[in-house]
Amino acid sequence: FMGDWEKNVPDIARHDDDEIDSGLRAIMFTDLVGSTAVSTRDGDESAMEFLHNHDEIVRAALAQHRGREVKHTGDGIFASFSHVSRAVDCAVQIEREFGEPQDADSEDGRVRIGISAGEPVTRDQDLFGAAVNLAARICGHANPGQILVSSAVRELSVGKPLTFHDRGPIALKGFDDPVRLFEVPLK
Repeated sequence: FMGDWEKNVPDIARHDDDEIDSGLRAIMFTDLVGSTAVSTRDGDESAMEFLHNHDEIVRAALAQHRGREVKHTGDGIFASFSHVSRAVDCAVQIEREFGEPQDADSEDGRVRIGISAGEPVTRDQDLFGAAVNLAARICGHANPGQILVSSAVRELSVGKPLTFHDRGPIALKGFDDPVRLFEVPLK
């Protein structure tokens, strides 16, 4: 009767794929482990190849899961998603593509990933706020080859075929109370 009226409602923010923008974002940080050590040990050219490989893997996964690169962080990428499950699926794909380190005695070449969810503040094509800070801290707490997420990510994933392992409350810098973290298994 009303037709496709939602597409024509004024003053409703939309994503490029014509989804209504709720303001909720999953925030993901990747961190390439050992990039400084590679630069020091093997030289800058090797480190740049190392970083280039990371960037290609992460950007391909972002494209496939409809994530948006907010910015490059030097040895990682800060990205956002309008769907929490897409962020988790993207992180799993990234970790699988990185695989095991080439040198079994070294963690170099591994990536750690942290994801949170919330309503960040947008300014000049960048995102700010507690959800962004939390994702960065979670990423910093993750081990090489590990995906850690906040309880909000787990709760917003209800009904999705995702598995989470409770890692308990963890004290994170800048947060008054311990934050309950969950690990996403790679299966």
